[in-house]
Amino acid sequence: MVLCGGKELCRLSSTLLLICMLAFNTCRLSSLWDEQHNQLVNNQTWLQTTSLAPEENTNNGNTKYLRNDSATAAALPKHATKTAQSSIAAPRMDDHPICSDNTAEAIRAEGEHTHIEAADVDISMFPQCGRRLGVQITSLSSKSPGVMQSFAGRLPLQQQQADRLMSPKNTATTARLHTMSHEHKAPAYDDILGCDDEKQTPSGTAVVVLESFHGEKQRNLWHSLSNHHGIWLLLQVLSISPSDVTAILPTKFGTPFEYPPRFVSDVLWPMHIHTNNVSVSSTQRNCFEKTHHINQSHVNVVQKIVFMETNSSPYWCLRFIQEKYQCSDESPYMRMHRQFHYEARAAAMSVLGLEQNKKSIIGNAGRQPPKVVCYMSRRLRPERKRHFSRSFEKFMDKKLDDWATAGHGDASIEFRRLEFNENVPFAAQVQRSSECSILFGTHGAGLGHMIWMESGSHIVEIGNHMVCETYYKSMSVWYGHEYTCFSELDGHKITHDKNQVYHSLNVTLLLNVLDDAIDSFQHRDNLSD
Repeated sequence: MVLCGGKELCRLSSTLLLICMLAFNTCRLSSLWDEQHNQLVNNQTWLQTTSLAPEENTNNGNTKYLRNDSATAAALPKHATKTAQSSIAAPRMDDHPICSDNTAEAIRAEGEHTHIEAADVDISMFPQCGRRLGVQITSLSSKSPGVMQSFAGRLPLQQQQADRLMSPKNTATTARLHTMSHEHKAPAYDDILGCDDEKQTPSGTAVVVLESFHGEKQRNLWHSLSNHHGIWLLLQVLSISPSDVTAILPTKFGTPFEYPPRFVSDVLWPMHIHTNNVSVSSTQRNCFEKTHHINQSHVNVVQKIVFMETNSSPYWCLRFIQEKYQCSDESPYMRMHRQFHYEARAAAMSVLGLEQNKKSIIGNAGRQPPKVVCYMSRRLRPERKRHFSRSFEKFMDKKLDDWATAGHGDASIEFRRLEFNENVPFAAQVQRSSECSILFGTHGAGLGHMIWMESGSHIVEIGNHMVCETYYKSMSVWYGHEYTCFSELDGHKITHDKNQVYHSLNVTLLLNVLDDAIDSFQHRDNLSD
């Protein structure tokens, strides 16, 4: 109760009391928020940063994480103190199902299996990332093309799946077969179903692929790698080794692959098939394009067809997982990516006859070889977005040349410009990229060449004027590379027009980022000596 003398005085006293009550509640709310905030900090809430001093690396060479305390933040280089919105990472989620999903074991457990008596085939379907679908069709006896297409072709399987999905007792995956073949997302497997000679015994395995697996569409490295990743993971789900695979079909996208290599598949085929010494008869179209090995008179009737249905790249799904949940290096999810990177790099090095482990090469007088700093230029691809204007690139080239010739303390560096297009042999692209310790450039498929680089390298991406998209940030983390998004640093000064042609950026800041990366390598070399 408020006691006061006079009407105005009483009104004033009541107002003051209300203000005090509001102030008390505000302070109490602030105190509660502080308590919750401190609890989160004590529970190791992490903030993702784009560049840390070597001794602060808490993620074994991947994108790094920093506890949310001002003392550590103050110790960062000035260009690393900004935490952009897109850089805020979730806490470690190793116990979250997402960190164990998208592995062979998890996908295998979600498989659906059906037997079609009329065609005497077993059908298995496995979802990848929800909407992507891996399919295996196994022939248990020889049937004519007409019978196979009527019961195991695309349209009847799609209808059967749709009926199951509409059932009230449905437990089927939401991943769907497409209603028709499409070279970009739905393999035309109907054309290779069935056998004219019912006395033949099915044997062997054919992997049916899309246009982006091998061909002109494969020039985009990101899309091609995503296709290879999907097939590679599906073969693990099915426990099919490369030695089990008879052929990769259709022949215009599959075996035999070219040498010298022109596309990604020409160096990654060992991940899917044990030999490239395979021929396919062009006159025998049925019975899975009857395949045979050279020097063998016996014609193998392929028993299994394996293919991926995809609305888009499996990577486009997988990349969001790493963006939302920070799975540790030892989680099944991250081990799967590391294994793919290791096998892909090993396959390419083997096909091209290149040295796989450049870190084992010691230079003269026992010194470490120079660190190779590579600039992925898009100078030869003016039709693409995200490249520098001619006037600015001339200015930046001069700055980069001056920086490369300047001293870098005890570190020895070599600066290279990577300018790739269809006129640069793919073998040369792989070799040059594999030798890089640091790779930097604007957002684009060229950064996908990081797959040929050894784990522990450093990627610097120049995105748009605000952030970097998650594509190469995720790929860097998957493959064990350190990563810096230049566009999220304070003072980047990036400007570009509506066509994303860059007209300026803070070159001095970019050189500081490269210096920090070199210092990090030098620090690791000193620890290993």
